[in-house]
Amino acid sequence: MEDIDPPREVPGAAADIVASLALHGLYHDGECRYQSKSLSLHEAAIGQLLANGDAYYCQCSRRQLRAAGHGNRYPGTCRDRGLTEGAVRVRVPSEPIVIRDRWQPEARFDLDAEPGDFIIRRGDGLIAYQLAVVVDDADQGITDVVRGIDLFDSTPRQVWLQRLLGLPQPRYAHFPVLLGDDGRKLSKQTGAPELSADTPVENLTLALQAMGLPDRAWEHSDSPESLVAWALEHYQPDALRGRQSFANKA
Repeated sequence: MEDIDPPREVPGAAADIVASLALHGLYHDGECRYQSKSLSLHEAAIGQLLANGDAYYCQCSRRQLRAAGHGNRYPGTCRDRGLTEGAVRVRVPSEPIVIRDRWQPEARFDLDAEPGDFIIRRGDGLIAYQLAVVVDDADQGITDVVRGIDLFDSTPRQVWLQRLLGLPQPRYAHFPVLLGDDGRKLSKQTGAPELSADTPVENLTLALQAMGLPDRAWEHSDSPESLVAWALEHYQPDALRGRQSFANKA
């Protein structure tokens, strides 16, 4: 559970997520772990990067960077200032990072062009998502990461951190996102309504229809568990190759 940004956390949301997954026949293996319990591991990784010269302190504010007209690229202003406090940024490579994904075409990312040296710990002490997931995946022995295509550009940053920290690289598979009628992904950021807890079978049916499975095959499913079992048996993941989105069937 990613809970390392307290100012943005909604009380009770974590428990609601776990309950909603279970309601739809999706259960986690073993104990549910929380990123906030791994802060000592995150800090140790940052200490390693700082000690090796792979990271440095930065005191540039967003306002300063916007005023300087640097756009989405950090120009390395604090790289060689020898600061001892502030946010922490990691040095990015000059050569591209190549990502070979299970479903998406091979992609090359030039981190030096964008975003430049990126933050791994904010000035207020909060750990950045990119660093936290890399450390936590390695600590838990994660071998495969499946997530939305909207997070694809995070992958090269995470791969770079894995290389610097000497951590294993999981296999990645980026899933197409579900779009609303306005062409934007369905999410809380775009105002999409919450899943109804009263209609789990119908919710799953709509999701599987959007993914291309024929609705006749599960019309007699009477529980979320039986529907998930049918989908696992019949779905062909390679049908996702090259796809970046699904149309909303609701």
